[in-house]
Amino acid sequence: MSNNGVVKFAGGTFRVLGLIGGLIFAIGVPFVVLKYGQILGQAFSITIVIGAVIIGGIVILTTIFFGLVMPSSVGGNFVDKKDK
Repeated sequence: MSNNGVVKFAGGTFRVLGLIGGLIFAIGVPFVVLKYGQILGQAFSITIVIGAVIIGGIVILTTIFFGLVMPSSVGGNFVDKKDK
């Protein structure tokens, strides 16, 4: 692989949007369930709240991970000269 390629990692916007979305999900769903879900029952409400917090955390971690490791642009000549 050639060393003159340019790889840029600029996923800051997507990381922030994923973080906000995960936080809204992890906080919003339990808020709605605890505020309006009195008829659901205690065990079902706890299951939904714990599941929402776990899913929100997974969304946050996945977004941050892919925002860090996926490049926003790749440029340059990446052809190995030995293959020619």
